[in-house]
Amino acid sequence: MRHEVTDADTAIRVGSGDVPVLATPRLIAWMEAATVRAAAPFLGAGRTTVGTAVRIEHLRATAVGGEVEVTAEATSDATGRRLTFAVRAVDGSGRVVARGEIERAVVDRQRFLARHPDAGPSQGPPGEGPAPDPTPSERPPSGAVPPEGQPSGAVLSERPPSDVVPPEGAASDAVPPVAPPSGTTTP
Repeated sequence: MRHEVTDADTAIRVGSGDVPVLATPRLIAWMEAATVRAAAPFLGAGRTTVGTAVRIEHLRATAVGGEVEVTAEATSDATGRRLTFAVRAVDGSGRVVARGEIERAVVDRQRFLARHPDAGPSQGPPGEGPAPDPTPSERPPSGAVPPEGQPSGAVLSERPPSDVVPPEGAASDAVPPVAPPSGTTTP
């Protein structure tokens, strides 16, 4: 997925800093969007994914007008109810802007929305209906905590809602384990 950095994407505009360069929250939103597309081959009818963890290193600034190519590739850990993606952002000159991992959980879409009525109106599966603009004001989620062993502020990791990963022996909305397609990537 290729993006051109606009004034609306800057740290100043999204409130994550006071410089006119690509904001980390916007970059993470682009990376998450790439994982949503990369997750599609793993999903059956009525299934979707929800983000559960984000570990990103934002390594290089990108000015307004610069281009960033974002990719997401399923890792060997992308099986069953948990999908892990290696994500990477590269600027127009081929320099790595950011890299990391994003995890998503596979859930039954209707059951998930039924349990979260405040999630808003249904937009339908990707490609069917308008996609909401992933704005940085939606980040960080409540309950964001760094994983064990990581210093506070170094990593954004979401605790999944209780219905995404049920306690041992409980009924689950999640899809049973499925073998991932080999070499799945998104442009």
